[in-house]
Amino acid sequence: MRSQRHHRRNFVRPSFSPDNAEPTHFMKIVLPGAIHAENMRIPKDFVRRFENELCASEATIGVPDGRVWKMELKKSENEVYFCKGWEEFVKYYSLRSGFFLVFKYEGKSQFSAVIFDSSAAEIYYPPKLNSEKQNSAPKCRRKRPHSFDQCDHNTRSQKQKLVEDEKDIIDIEDDDALSHGKSGNRDRSGQGHSSKMKKITLSKKQRAQNLKQAAN
Repeated sequence: MRSQRHHRRNFVRPSFSPDNAEPTHFMKIVLPGAIHAENMRIPKDFVRRFENELCASEATIGVPDGRVWKMELKKSENEVYFCKGWEEFVKYYSLRSGFFLVFKYEGKSQFSAVIFDSSAAEIYYPPKLNSEKQNSAPKCRRKRPHSFDQCDHNTRSQKQKLVEDEKDIIDIEDDDALSHGKSGNRDRSGQGHSSKMKKITLSKKQRAQNLKQAAN
């Protein structure tokens, strides 16, 4: 009799890393009474898994629309609740009976959440209001042009004054012109006195004073 050999297949049990050992998701269905509730209880089994981490007084919930909601965490015996901030969260996303939320724990009291409506499809998240985007913009636009206009006005005034001062500046190259009041009285031939030539810059006011003194 031919001996039959039985071949046993070797099955390899998949190995799990410590990071994936504990499931990090839980789901909450919105019941009629939960719509007006001021808090939401985190499932007990989930709390047991992460009880050492869910001991802070505050948690955050990130939503796909980019908002991050701060929630007060309250612990009562073996139960943990999202409290202050939850009611506002419900109103903002218009949660109704039949909606459900899938939460993922990211660690360090940080959660992310995806919201589904009663048809089991993810909701359309409300867009950010224009008032949120432009709340401070008008103030900046009113302030900045005013400050720049004032600066430009001051700069233009200073430049204009400098130009006017430059127009009022004259060059005198003969000392005798100051004493006689006229540059034409200069001894052009150079006889009788030696003229010391130098350049003097006078403003309009100084020129008027010198002419007045010469007239007296």
